[in-house]
Amino acid sequence: MTLLRRFAVVQLLMLWQGGFLFYSGFVVPVGTDLLGRVGQGAITARVTVLLNWIAVAALAAVALDLALARD
Repeated sequence: MTLLRRFAVVQLLMLWQGGFLFYSGFVVPVGTDLLGRVGQGAITARVTVLLNWIAVAALAAVALDLALARD
């Protein structure tokens, strides 16, 4: 069970950081080219909320894993 829990924690952390990296590295430059600054800003405002919720879930999973760790 510990292995599965830690696998889930790592997956959530990778989703959070990978999503942020992909968005900032690819989506923002392309969106700015296509939509301009204002249009891209509106999209970024919505995506930021989703990335923050993923961060909350990932950090809660880390806290739970630390609380359940016996060592």
